Amino acid sequence: MEVNLRSKPWDEYLAMINSAPPQIWRLGWGADYVDPHNFLHDAICSKQDADFYNDQAASQADLIEYAPDEATRRDRITEFSEGACKQFSPTRFLWDNSEYNALVQTALQELDEQARRDLYIRAERILCETDAVVIPIYHYHVDYE
Repeated sequence: MEVNLRSKPWDEYLAMINSAPPQIWRLGWGADYVDPHNFLHDAICSKQDADFYNDQAASQADLIEYAPDEATRRDRITEFSEGACKQFSPTRFLWDNSEYNALVQTALQELDEQARRDLYIRAERILCETDAVVIPIYHYHVDYE
């Protein structure tokens, strides 16, 4: 296997992976809100709205975090996802899996926490093992004491 490494200015790099991504590329993601949906949907959606992230993401994340109940929280996650992602399929990973898409959307609406967790686990296995679309290589944890 031959690999050619190329360096690009950040704005050009982002434009490239959002329009014509190479076969392998690297990108990080930090959670906007604490929920698996943020990683399993929002982080991989195909067309991310840069203006949304510049203008609205922080306030939307706060609305999710301080929702008065679980149903409102899920509605706000849906609103966040629709604002962040212009379309879901095919992703900028040049990948589409209808089973994965259905699991993620079903999990968002599932109110039973264990059933919801199981749906996201199944989706994550498709993403990282079965189809091997992404390879998580690093996770950091910040202690707030």
